[in-house]
Amino acid sequence: MRLWRIMKILLIAMVTVVVIDAGFVLGFPHASLPPKNSPADAIVVLGAAPNSPAIRNRASLGYALYGQGRANAIVLSGGHTASRDESEAMNMARYLTKGKNTSVPLVLEENSNNTYENLQNSRGLVPTAKSILIVSDAYHLARAFLIAKHLGYTDVYWDSPPSSYYRPHELAWYYVREMVAIFDYIPKFLR
Repeated sequence: MRLWRIMKILLIAMVTVVVIDAGFVLGFPHASLPPKNSPADAIVVLGAAPNSPAIRNRASLGYALYGQGRANAIVLSGGHTASRDESEAMNMARYLTKGKNTSVPLVLEENSNNTYENLQNSRGLVPTAKSILIVSDAYHLARAFLIAKHLGYTDVYWDSPPSSYYRPHELAWYYVREMVAIFDYIPKFLR
């Protein structure tokens, strides 16, 4: 009888945590921009698969936000994938500068393998930054926000391109993956 009560309490606790996690990820707003008269210190564009619609749309949005004066610097963040010699950051830079004469100073962070490293390594490239504007797909923003706050940014803003390039089942998968990923990051948040 006592074991049954303990199991019920644990089950209720687990369901509660999963519901809170799902609500946080699914309900996270798609954008929160800094005021134009008070730009963020840096835009950090999080990488994705090279040459994918996701990486092109993220890079384009980051570039547009920089052009609007929403931040003072732009960091393209993403390391090498197993199948490519070119880093995600370099892929974004090449995409943004192809056929353009641009003077936008792009800072490349090419040593990360995951979202935590994207933001941690980018912080090292703009060490005086107190505020950042994260650019990624909407499903990815809740976790990125938590990581940025954990890394000590006082003001964290974010934006995402429209997700029209994903099929509904792909988007559902990415949201579920993010809900699981938040649990995976709990040990890092406790450090």
